[in-house]
Amino acid sequence: MNKFGRRSCIWFLTGSALLPILLLAGEILGYVFSDACYYVLSAACAGMIVLSCIILVKSKTPRLGVGFGLLISLCALSNTIGAMLFIFGEANLPYLILMLIGFVISLFLLIRFVRSLLIRVVALVLCAVLIFPTFAFAPFMILLKDFGKVTVVKTILSPDQKHEAQLIDIDQGALGGATEIQVVKHRKNRNCLFYVEKPPMELYSTGWGAADNLNIEWKDENTLLINGAEYPIR
Repeated sequence: MNKFGRRSCIWFLTGSALLPILLLAGEILGYVFSDACYYVLSAACAGMIVLSCIILVKSKTPRLGVGFGLLISLCALSNTIGAMLFIFGEANLPYLILMLIGFVISLFLLIRFVRSLLIRVVALVLCAVLIFPTFAFAPFMILLKDFGKVTVVKTILSPDQKHEAQLIDIDQGALGGATEIQVVKHRKNRNCLFYVEKPPMELYSTGWGAADNLNIEWKDENTLLINGAEYPIR
């Protein structure tokens, strides 16, 4: 492998390792990513690991040393953790599939190109432990993520136009459902594909079908009135 190919692999592997970590950090901090963000970032992550694999295979690279071994291991672990966001976060199914593609290719690179047996064994054990919840719970999460119907019945913009209150009806069929009132940051263009925002603030929740009995209005930019009761916006 020439110097250009080596540098390209380093950049591609680093990118594939960092993107899932950045998404995880964002979710831990409470940010919500649009589906389009998940599509693009997971596609970029899978694309970079695929390009790294093509470079290594075509150049008939011999087994690599500790530095590359650790980078490939980090890439495998990062893609594994990224796949877990489908279970514990807001990621979608295409994101999960792309993360699993990156995970499988990372394992191939780990087994085929990493010289250190210790690095290979430790990375494979950690990946096996971390990926188990994804394979165990993914089928249930696929069903649950598509279960029920969520309808925004009404939205009311705050006086300063920075937030909007949403009256939401959640219909879960035989299981009933719920009626919720949430406050989210107002976006002027609700059809924007790419956005990152704080999660909604849930102020009120009651049984399903109660939307007609709830009166919501803004007292001021920091206080929402729900049937006359004041709910401060933090």
